[in-house]
Amino acid sequence: MGERVGDNEFYLEYITNQAKGVLMPAFYYRNNTNYITKCIDNYKLRNCMLICENDVNPDEPNFARLVKQDEISSINVEDPGRNRALNSFLKNLNKNYIRMNYPAAEQRGIRTLP
Repeated sequence: MGERVGDNEFYLEYITNQAKGVLMPAFYYRNNTNYITKCIDNYKLRNCMLICENDVNPDEPNFARLVKQDEISSINVEDPGRNRALNSFLKNLNKNYIRMNYPAAEQRGIRTLP
C-alpha cells in the first residue's frame, strides 16, 4: 500500500473504514509494543501480522505478551535461523509463522528481489 515514516495511524484509518476485511493489518515490531497494542485496541483489529527482525529477544516480556495475543495471527521473520531461541519460541505458538529465508528460496529456484 505504501510507506509512511514512523508509527502513525494513517493506513489504519483506511483499512478500517474503506478496506475492511480486504487487507491484513501488519505491524513492524521494533520495541513498539505499546503503539501496536493501542492500534489493535482502538481499531478493534483482528487477524494482524507482526513483522520482526532476526535479533528480537523472545524472552523480552513485552514481545512475548504481544505475539501471544489472539489478534496477532501471523508472524514474519526474515531469517529465524540466525536466532534459534526466537525460532523455537515462534514455532511453539499456534500462529502462522512466515519465514523469509532468501538464500534457501534462491536455492530452490525462487527468484527474490535484491
